[in-house]
Amino acid sequence: MKLLYNPQPLDTDAVMLSADLLQLTELLAKNTHNVWAAQRFAEGWQYGKERNDARKEHPCLIPYEELPENEKEYDRRTSVEALRVIQLLGYEIKNVNTKNNTFEFWTKEEFLTYLMLYAANIDGHISAKEQKIMGCKVGEAVFEKMREQFETDSDYESLQNIIAYQNNYLQSENALTDILAEMKNIFFADKVFSEYEQQVLFLVEKLLK
Repeated sequence: MKLLYNPQPLDTDAVMLSADLLQLTELLAKNTHNVWAAQRFAEGWQYGKERNDARKEHPCLIPYEELPENEKEYDRRTSVEALRVIQLLGYEIKNVNTKNNTFEFWTKEEFLTYLMLYAANIDGHISAKEQKIMGCKVGEAVFEKMREQFETDSDYESLQNIIAYQNNYLQSENALTDILAEMKNIFFADKVFSEYEQQVLFLVEKLLK
């Protein structure tokens, strides 16, 4: 007679994750999805609008960014629980290479601001007027944070940050379209789309495509 299985996971309800670790959950969730998808593809599965085990088709065999929120949340819960268990067991996670992977912790708005700074600096200088325009569009707090980061980075590091962000978060055509649409929304926030803003958007489109 088989014994009844009685799962007893560790109680992590009291474990509080730091802001840095909460940001890390999205990276882990994405990787969890990619590991699952890679295994499915290796087993002969392919994308299908509906799950069909006989034909080995699954609707979630798409980039993480394109998943419905409920599917992303499943991977996030797995990641959060893993981090909580690690912390509960007395281990500590530290980012020892913050400089080289700063982009991983940017919000979409911060990345857009960094993109605008890079495009505006194409002639080697960002005027006070240009800075004021960007600050008004995205908010002073976000602008100042990304301006400080941009001024710290070399030209090479700036380009590598943008390429790395694109490779990690903008792998699909839909993701690229969405990020450009959001930049347009930022520019249109005051109902004005100036010649300068059109030039910045053009340069960003060229850079990403």
